[in-house]
Amino acid sequence: MAPSLGVALAILGVSALVASAAEPAIKTFMVSGPYQPAPVAIEVLAPDPLEPGAAYPVLYVLPVESGTISRWGSGIQEVAKADIAKRYGVICVAPAFAATPWFANHPSDPVLRQEDHFIKVVLPWVEEHYPVKCTRDGRFLLGFSKSGYGAIMLLLRHPGLFERAVAWDAPVDKTQPDQFRMIDVFGTNEHFAHYAIPGLIPQRINELKDAALPRLILMPNGDTGHKMNAVHEQLLALGIPHMYEKTDSIQHHWNSGWVPRASKLVLTGKADPESR
Repeated sequence: MAPSLGVALAILGVSALVASAAEPAIKTFMVSGPYQPAPVAIEVLAPDPLEPGAAYPVLYVLPVESGTISRWGSGIQEVAKADIAKRYGVICVAPAFAATPWFANHPSDPVLRQEDHFIKVVLPWVEEHYPVKCTRDGRFLLGFSKSGYGAIMLLLRHPGLFERAVAWDAPVDKTQPDQFRMIDVFGTNEHFAHYAIPGLIPQRINELKDAALPRLILMPNGDTGHKMNAVHEQLLALGIPHMYEKTDSIQHHWNSGWVPRASKLVLTGKADPESR
């Protein structure tokens, strides 16, 4: 079960967004909590109708930027276009953050604690308001670029909370906080070390090996995707099962066609025959 809220959350507004008549509705809830400076959105895409008595897995579609609109496209809308919720019988959730998300807690600002917001606010809110599985095997993480980094980091920092994570085109071998303007969020290399994926992997060998299917999925592509190879080699050297799915022909956008493939991989844990 996810950690309790510790605070009362307020649903400040609800709206339904429909991309087209053929696509399912995305519901948007504005939710407040102590780790963000203002209420932020939680977008939900659920199978319609929900089966009475069912407990659904949740696919968390992580944002690349703050707010619900990104220059890279909308992950939750791509999930809707591919009908992932109905196809796999999952509830899809896209949380938002007040600032550019690095999925970490700011070292000094108490209302820029993004990891705490996701773990202590978003997860309990979803599990209170929707009929979902409240165990590790019911939570999955999907992201690319910054959110791909966040997906892998969240699983490594909380292996008991999440079953599997997929990262597409994420520079997961970062070792310094000043790369990609991360200094503004992580502050110091000492603070960043708690979130650096190459350093987290050796700490999680037992959790990562103790699984029927691989829990980490890397999909290298684009500007930073080639950097995944260092983490891929690290996982190989440590004997940690994982998937390394090449996607070199796909452009750096949410809407470039990789979402259905990644969703299948993260939800089923089954690789295509050409996987490396």
